[in-house]
Amino acid sequence: MAKTQKKKQQKKEIIVVNQVPVEFQKKTEKLIKFMNDCMWFPKNYEFSFDEKGEIVSLTINTHKNKEPNVQFEEVLKELHSKFPSLYNLQLNIEELLEKQFIDQIQPLQNFEGTLEILNLNLRSLNLDKKYFEKAIKYFCLNGLKQLTLYLEKNPINTGLCSLYTQMRQMENLVKVHVEARQISFDKKQINNLTKQIQQLSQLASFHLNLSDNSLKEVEQLFEGFSKMNNLRHLGIDLKKNEINENEVKKISKHVAKYKFLESLFINLSYNKVYINGCDYLGEALQNLKDLIKLELRLDWDNVQDLGSSILGSHIRKLSGLMDLDIRLNYNKIFRHDIIQNQLIGMDNLIRLKLQISDKPSTKNFAQYQKILRAKEAEQLKMLVFYKHLSKLLHYNSIFTLWDLYL
Repeated sequence: MAKTQKKKQQKKEIIVVNQVPVEFQKKTEKLIKFMNDCMWFPKNYEFSFDEKGEIVSLTINTHKNKEPNVQFEEVLKELHSKFPSLYNLQLNIEELLEKQFIDQIQPLQNFEGTLEILNLNLRSLNLDKKYFEKAIKYFCLNGLKQLTLYLEKNPINTGLCSLYTQMRQMENLVKVHVEARQISFDKKQINNLTKQIQQLSQLASFHLNLSDNSLKEVEQLFEGFSKMNNLRHLGIDLKKNEINENEVKKISKHVAKYKFLESLFINLSYNKVYINGCDYLGEALQNLKDLIKLELRLDWDNVQDLGSSILGSHIRKLSGLMDLDIRLNYNKIFRHDIIQNQLIGMDNLIRLKLQISDKPSTKNFAQYQKILRAKEAEQLKMLVFYKHLSKLLHYNSIFTLWDLYL
């Protein structure tokens, strides 16, 4: 633990967008020249330094119909040779490569010894299972601690299962975020996917977006999460599927077992949650006594006044909750004051966002939110104070000054 903290301190970054600090100008001239030669100008990339002036973080944004002057594989090779301190790489190469040229990301393997954070946007490359499984070998690097993938609109199908099979071998991986909207999934594939995901015992944070996949039965997926006891942060996005209130009842039984979580994000918008679904889900959530942050999306779910009231009556019992974000847009809710009044009694909250179409806040609710904003400002002042204080102290793994999740 102590080693991890010291490493983080060494990699303190100075973030730069479209400009270069004078003191680091010489050390960054080669990056700027290289990017300009590739036809990537300042608006297409961002980078940051550590305290020694070494470039440790780089984001590249490509644009449709505007290819660089050099092959992308050459870009990656040059980046690795010129900037060996890179540990955070974000590549937004949406629509830059055709699937048959996916080998151009192979030089990512050169970063295996140094890269800790990788954010890779592969949207709309028309990748099928064959080409996607080839790509997996290139970007699933053993040294990675965080991996974010955008895979929307790629017919990768069961290739997603292969991805999580490979992740099981990445011992340092603790945070995963996968956007897999519109990739053609069915119940059988969900079951296979669940078997792979629940074996990722090393993860502390996991987010999966399977929205717009015509899914009807997802119970096994939620059951799989209940067995991942090391998870602290979980996000599951199932927007625009075909999940009805009976399926919500099934998945809620498993949500009630997520007592190990600190934060939870669930999006069931554009399904058929209805009033009963709000009751099932709310009852499950109130069992999560250690939950600090909750984000719930139930837009266009025909919740109505009664559903919102039932949901509020359950959520208000979460005595440890500090951050709450609920969206109930377009649900035939006319008495929005009911749920607002229920949430007003949650003295433990620091941050609260409640969105119900264009419904205005009641006077009491607006006053309550004003009080919360003042509380949040005070908490942030304390956080900044302790951050500055921690710079003056040596890290001690036994004694911890603060541990606040916002």
